[in-house]
Amino acid sequence: MRKKTSPLKHYLALTVALLASADALALKWQDNSLSYTVSDQFTEPGVPVEVTKHIVEYVHVNAYRLGNNMLRFKMMRSDDNDPTASGNGGATELYAVYRHYLSFGALAEKNLGSGPVRDIGLTAGFDINTKNNAFGPRKRMFVLGPTLMFDVPKRSMLQLSLLANKEYNHCGLPPCSAPGNHNDYEFDTYPMLFTAWHFPIQLGSVGTKFEGFALKGYRRGVDYVGNKVGHETLMRAAWLVDVGQLADSQAGKVYAGIGYEYWRNKYGANGIPGTSTNAPTLQLKWHF
Repeated sequence: MRKKTSPLKHYLALTVALLASADALALKWQDNSLSYTVSDQFTEPGVPVEVTKHIVEYVHVNAYRLGNNMLRFKMMRSDDNDPTASGNGGATELYAVYRHYLSFGALAEKNLGSGPVRDIGLTAGFDINTKNNAFGPRKRMFVLGPTLMFDVPKRSMLQLSLLANKEYNHCGLPPCSAPGNHNDYEFDTYPMLFTAWHFPIQLGSVGTKFEGFALKGYRRGVDYVGNKVGHETLMRAAWLVDVGQLADSQAGKVYAGIGYEYWRNKYGANGIPGTSTNAPTLQLKWHF
C-alpha cells in the first residue's frame, strides 16, 4: 500500500530557503510577461477527441547574485470535449510552476565553466495544479537536481538539467475508489532530463525569438489503479515576431507567432486515448 499524500519536508525547506535568500538580495534584472495561446488540437487522457483550449499564462523571471527564479501561472480553459465534473461546459485547469537555480560558480566566486558550459548549479522547485473535471487532479510535484548553463550569446539562454521528480496526486474517478486502488497516490520517484532555451533571431530589420522547453521523464511504477506508467516526453516551442517593432512602437514588448506542442504518454498515462498530442498553436505575448 502506498502512503497517503504527504509533503516532502526537505524539498520544501530547501525551496523556502532559496526563496528567502533571493528576496534578501537585490535583483540584477527581472522580466514579466502575459501570453495567450490557443489550439483546437490539444488532447486529454481518456478523452477520445481533440480538445480546444484557450490558455492565459503569466511568467515572472528574475536574476540575483547567486542565481535566478522563474514562476509560471497558467489558466487553461477547455471546450465541451473536456467537460467539468458536472458536465456543465468545458473544464478549467490552474497550473503553477516555480524553479530556482542556484549557481555554484556564484557561491564559490569563481568560474566553474569549461568548454561550452558557462556555469554549473542546482535547480529546485515544484509544480502544483487543480482542475474541475471528473478526474479532479491535485498535483504536487517536487524537483531537485544539477543543471548546466551553456555559454551562448548575450540575451540567449540554454540549459540542461537532470532532475529527481517526486509527485503526489489525486484521482476522483470511480475506479480509483475501488478496493485496492487509490484516490490519493504517491508515485515512485523518477529521473527527468529537462532542457530550456531562448534565442533572439534578427531577420533583417525584424526581431524574432525562438523559445521553449523539452523534457523526458523516465516514470516508474504503477498508477492509481495498478496500471504501469509510461515514459513521458513533452516539448513546447514557439517562434515569435516582434510585432511592436513592426508597428513602429516600442520594440521587445509585444510578440506574436506560432508554436507547437508534442506530448507522448501524457502524465505517464499510456494505452488509452488522449495520451499523444501534436498541436500547432497561435500565440500572443506581452512583456512588461
